[in-house]
Amino acid sequence: MTGQLITDWSVEICVGLAYVAPERRDHFHLAGDIDGKRKLTSRVVKTVGRLVYTRSGSIYRLGRIAKHYRAWLVEHGLTYDRKQPVKVHVARGKGR
Repeated sequence: MTGQLITDWSVEICVGLAYVAPERRDHFHLAGDIDGKRKLTSRVVKTVGRLVYTRSGSIYRLGRIAKHYRAWLVEHGLTYDRKQPVKVHVARGKGR
């Protein structure tokens, strides 16, 4: 099967960019367990079903979602699509 398995995963917005305007913080990463270690992926650039492609060229296969992230989705009224759990939207506009 293609991609490294990532389990107990969640989507992490890049918040470490203190000097970047919030509207320019438009990328995200996955945090999760890969080979038994907690890791943060590079920037997510594309998703196809349960496969996630990152800027570094890595491919991850989504396993079990993190309980805290699933609860956060429910709390914020966001749906969870088991077939395509992570979606990438490309924003177009001035300054991009």
